[in-house]
Amino acid sequence: MILAMLLIGAARAPAAPEIQLYLNGQPVAFDVVPQTVNSRVLVPLRGIFEALGARVAWYPTLSKAVFRWHLLDLHLEIGKKEFVLGGRRYQMDVAPYIEKGRTMVPLRLVSEVLLDADVRWDSHRKAVFIDLPPAPEVREIPPGLAAALAAAGAGDLVNIEDFPIMFLPEIRPQRRDGGGSLLFSDSPEYVDRPGILYKGTATGPVRLYYYHVNELERPARVAVIAENTGSERARFTLYRQVTAAGGDWIRLGRKVVAGYLEEEEGKPAPKPVAEYTLAPGERVWLNQGPEFAPAPPGQLLHGILEGKAGGALTFSFIILPEGEDPLAPDLPLEYLEPVRVHDRGTFPADSRHLTVKAGSLGAVMLADWFSDPFLSGRDEVKGLPATLIGNYGLTYRLRVEFERPAFLLWAPVGGPHQGAVWVNGNVIQAPREYVEPYRQAVFLGLYPAGGRAEIRWMPPGGSWMPVELVIIPEK
Repeated sequence: MILAMLLIGAARAPAAPEIQLYLNGQPVAFDVVPQTVNSRVLVPLRGIFEALGARVAWYPTLSKAVFRWHLLDLHLEIGKKEFVLGGRRYQMDVAPYIEKGRTMVPLRLVSEVLLDADVRWDSHRKAVFIDLPPAPEVREIPPGLAAALAAAGAGDLVNIEDFPIMFLPEIRPQRRDGGGSLLFSDSPEYVDRPGILYKGTATGPVRLYYYHVNELERPARVAVIAENTGSERARFTLYRQVTAAGGDWIRLGRKVVAGYLEEEEGKPAPKPVAEYTLAPGERVWLNQGPEFAPAPPGQLLHGILEGKAGGALTFSFIILPEGEDPLAPDLPLEYLEPVRVHDRGTFPADSRHLTVKAGSLGAVMLADWFSDPFLSGRDEVKGLPATLIGNYGLTYRLRVEFERPAFLLWAPVGGPHQGAVWVNGNVIQAPREYVEPYRQAVFLGLYPAGGRAEIRWMPPGGSWMPVELVIIPEK
């Protein structure tokens, strides 16, 4: 099926106005006319998706558009031929571009790759007909999956290839954000010179999160510095610190999250790792010790520190070569410029509380682009709004209340992913190895009617989002 026969003309030349496009027999109205680029017909994707009842999100700082049809996401970047659909990467023959505020994509992408639709060209009517089969209604699980669930243990991978979780009904939980402040440093992610990566202020509970790759051509470390910029003495108590360094970034992200979750509820209250009383103008280096040793070039430096500020304190993330003292008064340091594809900022919450009523077949979307909002905050260095895409560094506290016996599955669907989940006091590697999106999921457990699953999770650094929490009632 070659759609190039529709029109052949100059790049970005408007298609003839008499050409019509029909979706399941209904004409699709466009506010931007179809065009041809390199003998390929391009159409505004929003018009087709909205005709299907899909959702659209546009992120101008990333030049990225995300389209969701049912629970399946399509990610496009303007000017790039590569796109991600359902956690897998593909190539277009023509890169998408913006025309009058609309994302233009090859019609073949819409018709064949995305929707697996039947496309016909009617030369007499000068019309394209796209017939899309109805989405399947998922009401029960296949026998093979039922047998696998009955035999699975916590952390096991189960095959869900014959169970289309992208068409499950979406369950919307009750949501509330809270906790302390989150200071997040991941931009620039690849750092090739010493300097200040990020600086922000916090009072009360605070989480300090950094994720940077050393490209200084010599061993380097990220130092986290607390400074009292006020006029009164202030205390800081450090309760928790987790760190990792190395070359396998996705595994390191899981290691840090798993280490963090090991100290969750159900254990005695943590004793302070360190306590400081800072005079006005005084600075202290928080993350010292052998576990925070410098990393060679090309390796990731990743860590989480958590504590409580007894007054307004300023926290800095500084990358320096091995042997240099971040507290040296004459150390010349510049602020490093962020890059648009990674995030940094100060955010008003470090925890998200979700309550889920589990009474029917369905899925809860976590750290996605639509149903589970990304945190909004501020880049205090630049004085600009900040968005925490992926909600990395945010702790999810889910309470799943079962109205009938049901299985829980953990299904990363965004791409490469290795993480950990705390469930009723136990940390589960989720997954132990990589999963194939929409083909495999991690078994969390079977829960009785009236039971409850308390889940803690943090999106692991380096892994792709989102995740589906799948609820399957037991027959």
